Amino acid sequence: MSRLKRYSEDTYRRVKSILSRIGDLPSFPSIAIHALSLSLEGDVDLEELGKIIEGDVAISMKIFRVANNLSNLPSSKITSLPLAISYIGLTNLQCILAGALSCGIMESISSSFYDIQRQIWTHSLACGIFSQLVAQCCYPEIHQEAFAAGLLHDVGKVVFLVAEPSSYKKVLERLPRKNSSIDAEFSVFQVDHTLLGKRLASQWNLPEKFQDVMSYHHLTTFSLRELPSCGEILLVVKLGNILAHEFFVEDNGEIIFEEEEEADRIRRALGISPQEMESIREKFLKSYPEKARLFELEADFGQLYLSTIKRANLKISELALDINIRRQQLKKLTEIQALVNKIGLEVSKASSTSDVFKVVADAFLGYPVFRAGLIYVLDRDNWLLDGYIWHLEKGARAIRCFLDKDGSPVWDSHSSKFSPILKELFSSYKDRIGLKKDICGLKDAPLKKGPFYTLPLCCERIPLEGELCLAPADVDFFFAEGERLVFYNIVKFIVSSLENVLLRERLEKKTEELTFALWKNQQLQQRMLHTERLAIAGQLAAGAAHEINNPLAVINARAQLLHLKEKDPKKQKHLLQITEQIDRISNILSRLMDFARPAPPALSMVDVSSLLDKVLDFVAPGLRKQGIEVIKDYDRELPLIKADPSQLEQVFLNLLINAQHALEGREKARIRVSTRHHKSQNKVIVEIEDNGCGISSRHLKTIFDPFFTTKPPGKGTGLGLSISNSIVENHYGRLEIKSKEGEGTKAIITLPINIEELRELDSLSSISVQRDSFNIRPHILIVDDETHIQEILMETLESESMSATACSNGMEALELIEKKRFDLLLLDMKMPVLDGLSLINAIRSRDMHIPIIVITGMATHEEMKEAISKGVYKCIRKPFHIKSLLRDIREVLSQEGFFEEYEV
Repeated sequence: MSRLKRYSEDTYRRVKSILSRIGDLPSFPSIAIHALSLSLEGDVDLEELGKIIEGDVAISMKIFRVANNLSNLPSSKITSLPLAISYIGLTNLQCILAGALSCGIMESISSSFYDIQRQIWTHSLACGIFSQLVAQCCYPEIHQEAFAAGLLHDVGKVVFLVAEPSSYKKVLERLPRKNSSIDAEFSVFQVDHTLLGKRLASQWNLPEKFQDVMSYHHLTTFSLRELPSCGEILLVVKLGNILAHEFFVEDNGEIIFEEEEEADRIRRALGISPQEMESIREKFLKSYPEKARLFELEADFGQLYLSTIKRANLKISELALDINIRRQQLKKLTEIQALVNKIGLEVSKASSTSDVFKVVADAFLGYPVFRAGLIYVLDRDNWLLDGYIWHLEKGARAIRCFLDKDGSPVWDSHSSKFSPILKELFSSYKDRIGLKKDICGLKDAPLKKGPFYTLPLCCERIPLEGELCLAPADVDFFFAEGERLVFYNIVKFIVSSLENVLLRERLEKKTEELTFALWKNQQLQQRMLHTERLAIAGQLAAGAAHEINNPLAVINARAQLLHLKEKDPKKQKHLLQITEQIDRISNILSRLMDFARPAPPALSMVDVSSLLDKVLDFVAPGLRKQGIEVIKDYDRELPLIKADPSQLEQVFLNLLINAQHALEGREKARIRVSTRHHKSQNKVIVEIEDNGCGISSRHLKTIFDPFFTTKPPGKGTGLGLSISNSIVENHYGRLEIKSKEGEGTKAIITLPINIEELRELDSLSSISVQRDSFNIRPHILIVDDETHIQEILMETLESESMSATACSNGMEALELIEKKRFDLLLLDMKMPVLDGLSLINAIRSRDMHIPIIVITGMATHEEMKEAISKGVYKCIRKPFHIKSLLRDIREVLSQEGFFEEYEV
């Protein structure tokens, strides 16, 4: 690599000067005659013809030169001699052979240099044979290319010999004092045969593989690693070159010390064993004599042709080649037009920008004048460069480059795949597409940026900014005037298609937005309808609870009275079962009322961990009986929260009971209860997780719906989760259920530490009154619209030596109170004519003092709260327990001075 760095401008001018004196390399006449004779036969074997011609460097190079100049495949140059012969055709081949015969090697090179030339070609032939054998061993598919590359690798020496034979003597004189011919050539010519050979191959449009072989075959394997690319053929020829020097070290007289380690490194890199290396040497001994015979010269060869005939044949050859070149140029124009037609036809069918990009990429992949390309547009909505990149050898793929707020590319780990050239192209995109110039207005060729020619894609009607970037396969490529016009039409097709696609996408986006808005509106209407139905269901539930509670209270009270009077234990047990089932029904109705009209939380400072322990202690016997392990994971620094402890206790109990039911019959059952403090959100999170049966995904959406349950009959009412969710929401929290069928369920309760202050209950006022000392037996007024309730209460009170009067509504009660004094009022809330709250207000407005106990089946929490705020002693839900009611009545009357002498 250091040798390449010291090349200067003077060096390249020297190369150009030498090459300007070279027309065609000399060739051996015997090979040309033999090949020409064989080409004139009717049925020509191209493989056999190639074997004959490949022995001559000059003819081989001329055939490759013509074939690759005519070829329109810059990314896959012709490297096989039979393929090159087949491509140019027998007519062109005969012209080349005739022209070669007319040149005559002896006329251009003095006889004193014949042996030197013979040594160069002997070594080149040996290198080609060795390279072919090595390739057959490790890369069989390139063995023909390897032979041709090895045969041509030292063509630069032949150029020296033809262009400046006298000066080349100085090179030969310096060889004994130098390590290689490279240093000797450079000291004489300021250039060596590797650079000269590469420039000649490039000038003749030979494949890049051959150019790399000519340029780098003297570099070490360590230096080769520093090159941008190093193909297999370069390593193959390098090993073939070392083996050729090893085989002819005494014949060629060149002092080149290729160390054994170098050859061994290449052998290992190519995966060739030592035994295979010996086999290669043995095959070379058999192959070399056969090919070397093609290099023998006939003594009287120069006398067969007159100089006039030679010049005539050379002119004929040049004319024939010129005709074929013109024919090929016409073919190129046809292919360009086909490219235009293909892009114009296909892009019109594209339905997205990606489709447009892919059409362009596929079209240019079939037009190998450009080895690579890129098309992209600036997407300002997503702030990125979006497009397609293609390469003749690597194919095409979509490419995206995100931009920062300033519009500069963001190179993340994904963009590490971008080549430095591509990064440079993207980094400077604003300098070009910001100009918004159309190609038709440019007087010069499209803008050159690195290896790419850039053509702007822009449109004034819509915000479209982008580029079409093309990298020619030929380094000497330039846009001719006619080609600029063709590519202007291509750009017009692309821009027009992108414009249509973007307008269509805008329309589709607007349509989608409208559709989504309609869908959202429909969803909102459905939710409103669902909410309205739930509200109606709540009202119906509350009404149903009231209607059921009244007869249920009668049944319950009557059963309790019968139980008190019954002496038969068996009948007492049956009556007790009746009251227990009535309590169960009452509990269900109470839950239904809580769901329909949830009570606001009574706030206090709560230790969540202690509350969880309390609930766990309550359910512990059942969990131990099922063998369920309880794991506690509490946050030790969990702060106190402001909440209703009884309501949270109900939530935790519901969730733990659900977990217990889900773990029935499962082995290694466990419940994990954890708490943590989410400091950033100032919230407390409680998680109750089990490894039970889980909930299916189709049920997860409906678990909070009232009356929905997956439990078997008798296991649940379907109100637990609904009520729990309502309680948590009233605490401004969130209840979330995560579950997977067969794996378990996790309930996550998120509660704020400080919620909005709720209205605190007004403190109960204690009213001290003087009762009439003459009233020895308390007189109680019963106000209820249910006759059966009246009868049961009167019977109960009279059995306790109390006087009772009953009426059916508040208006009747008010009339009785105004006429007669009562010591206690047992009051229902929901009654016709005048309800309970209205009666209480009327009594308080008249400044009457009567202790009141409310017995209700339908009153809301708000109504009960309001009643207590107006001095009501207690609110009792129907159905009620007679003993509990009597205890409450005695407590109120005791405060009024009764039962001091009647206590039993």
